[in-house]
Amino acid sequence: MNAVSPSVLSSVFQRSGGQGEKTKLFGGLRKGVRTEILKAVGLRLGEEPVVSHFEDWENWCLVTTHRVIWCDSGDRHELDNDVIVEATIDRQLALRRNPRDKGELRDIKLVDKSGEAHVIKLEAGEPFSGMWNMMKYLARRNS
Repeated sequence: MNAVSPSVLSSVFQRSGGQGEKTKLFGGLRKGVRTEILKAVGLRLGEEPVVSHFEDWENWCLVTTHRVIWCDSGDRHELDNDVIVEATIDRQLALRRNPRDKGELRDIKLVDKSGEAHVIKLEAGEPFSGMWNMMKYLARRNS
């Protein structure tokens, strides 16, 4: 597995969007939240947490130097960064939610090398843009 530089990921996130109320560089989360997420994730040797979206204990996302890990309604999922080949907007969900503009989008669809699609719900606005561009960066590394 080829780890991604944490400084590159955080730079892409901040340059193309940025932090919000629920989405932050990992060090910007409250200490108790950081501790519990790290327990839930179980970092691998050499893996570093970079950016996290934390809505509540049932709904969160963490991007690390090795993986994207998320919890959706209590169900935990993960993808290694090197299997992500596409990061797009989930158009079907977007149409159902009827956003007025890009700033209201919340759902990123990641496609892995097997062709399976995974949807992650995130914070709208600049945090969404930063996370989306960071995940597009991961997909470009694998194409």
